[in-house]
Amino acid sequence: METKLLHGVPLFEPLSEQEIQAVAEKMQIRQVPEDTIVLKEGEHSDSLYVVLSGKVKVFLTDEQGEEVTLNVLGEGEYFGEVSLFDSGDRSASVITLDSSNFGVLNREDVLSLIANHPEMLRVIMTGTTSRIRDLSNNVRSLAANW
Repeated sequence: METKLLHGVPLFEPLSEQEIQAVAEKMQIRQVPEDTIVLKEGEHSDSLYVVLSGKVKVFLTDEQGEEVTLNVLGEGEYFGEVSLFDSGDRSASVITLDSSNFGVLNREDVLSLIANHPEMLRVIMTGTTSRIRDLSNNVRSLAANW
């Protein structure tokens, strides 16, 4: 994979050119048509997905079968980072809203990158922590309006 695709990804901005090259060497490109489930809530998966092009919706399905949208992500954004550090099932589903291209890193490759480039751990943990803070604020807003 070409490194130029990763330079616009905020998750990787703190990395050196050498570290970005290492990520690019491990990353697989996945093309997915519009209206395709990429991840399904409750299923096992161990990969980080970076949206290289297109748009996706992250959602949950409630007890009545209704969709609850958590987020819409576009180019440069990512999902699936929690699965890199635990063996739990997916906490939400993701569907493409447009034809999309993803850069995919599996858990084994991320752990290898962290072992060889320790800065990767800080970068991923900073991004994950930011995402958790955003989710906490969303829950707070939902609770206030309930």
